[in-house]
Amino acid sequence: MPQPAALKPATAGNASRHRTGGSDKAVRLATGIVALAIAGLGIFMIQSQLGPGGLHAIDLAVYREAGWVILHGGSPYAASFGRRPPSYRLFYPLPFTYPPLAALLGVPLTWARPIVDDWIWDIATLMVLAAVLLRATRWIMERPARAEIPAPAEVPAARAEGPAARAEIPTRAKGPTRAEIPAAPGPLTMAGAAPSQSWRISRSDLHRLGAVLAAGVVLAIAIWTRPVKENLSFGQVDIFLMGVCLLDTLATRPRWPRGVLVGLATAFQVAPGIFGLYFLLTGQWRALRNAIVTWFVATGIAFAVMPGPTVTYYTKLLFKPGRVGNVGYFSNQSLWGMLARAGLGAWHVPLLVLSVLVVTLVGMGAAAAIHRSDPSRRGAWHSAILVGLVWVLVSPVSWIHGMVWLLPAAIFLVGLAARAWQALLALVFAVPLCFRLPNVDTDPSKVHLPLALKAVLVDTYGLIAVVLLIALSWIAWRAVLRAGASAPRDQLQGSG
Repeated sequence: MPQPAALKPATAGNASRHRTGGSDKAVRLATGIVALAIAGLGIFMIQSQLGPGGLHAIDLAVYREAGWVILHGGSPYAASFGRRPPSYRLFYPLPFTYPPLAALLGVPLTWARPIVDDWIWDIATLMVLAAVLLRATRWIMERPARAEIPAPAEVPAARAEGPAARAEIPTRAKGPTRAEIPAAPGPLTMAGAAPSQSWRISRSDLHRLGAVLAAGVVLAIAIWTRPVKENLSFGQVDIFLMGVCLLDTLATRPRWPRGVLVGLATAFQVAPGIFGLYFLLTGQWRALRNAIVTWFVATGIAFAVMPGPTVTYYTKLLFKPGRVGNVGYFSNQSLWGMLARAGLGAWHVPLLVLSVLVVTLVGMGAAAAIHRSDPSRRGAWHSAILVGLVWVLVSPVSWIHGMVWLLPAAIFLVGLAARAWQALLALVFAVPLCFRLPNVDTDPSKVHLPLALKAVLVDTYGLIAVVLLIALSWIAWRAVLRAGASAPRDQLQGSG
């Protein structure tokens, strides 16, 4: 049936609004991220000025030093690295322990003064953290609500049976909808054009506004946690790696081949390669191929610039986790660190292998299962966070600044809570993240504590990661079993 001429301008106006809605949403999202990052930076700078020490960026200085060494034809893995007085003097003679691509990306850091690098690095870190927290809190705000239940007027009074009875059910009269009815000309609307709805706030806008406000509160709290504070103070890359892996995994329709960002992150640091295993277990073959190809290309570029150091790293240094530092140091919160501090003697190696296998099987198995059974955004977040928790637990070295995965994991667990006490219990796990772990080996006040209490104090972050992994894996498997149990009933109802 041809459309009346009076309705055509209104339909065109609706199409125009739909075309501009995506760009407006992107602008609002970008504005919120920038505002949260600036606010968070101000909070961090205030507390860094009031607190002891302030900014050091000792790890960022290591990247900068590696870039300077490459420009002068040296090797970032040489024994003399950081011990001679170069143009960029290190705070401490720390070794360079990262893959060659990380050294190559340190070259741009030599183009500006160190204080400029520190500011740019911290602002970019906070923007990535704000984006991650905004998406996490927005997922909580956008969960299905009771308002989505059909209105009573649309539900028939009595349930009819049979085809004839179904045909007798009265339906809503067909006619132009509210959006199709042309508005009367007025001072703010053109003749035949759709009225402006800019003064109205929809439910999605309220959800978006609530998510931005919640993310701002969470960001202000997150900056005070030890993992985030050490990322900012030391100039570390863990928040960037987390954001890149989440973006590559959670993007619904990425504008890049999925897996490329994971491949780049793995070439920069080996630990993100756990997401390659996730692609393998979930049958995402194209993403796995893209990650592998990207890693080879990035590593090939590093090999073309410095062939000797690249071969040295991947044939010798990669298999020496002790070169990164003492695995048993209190700041190492992985399974390797916790078991190294336990004093197990000859049982250390078999228990380490067993614990790594169990954590990998439980976490990765739950991530793969929830990926297959729940294709929604919640399922994608669930599986990605599980992979991140496995990452920090099975890695030989996971310093405190690498435990940033605990933040989105705690937020996600709060979002899954069905009752107030469950949400409160999930928040309790985030409280110890605000405190620095004591070094019981050097702190005289902690020497005479019982061994069990020492282990809890020193291994707090690692134990929280284990508890979060168990809780999220149990929730995932329970959801998978419920989905499997309800599938036959749904099929029977559909066949009837």
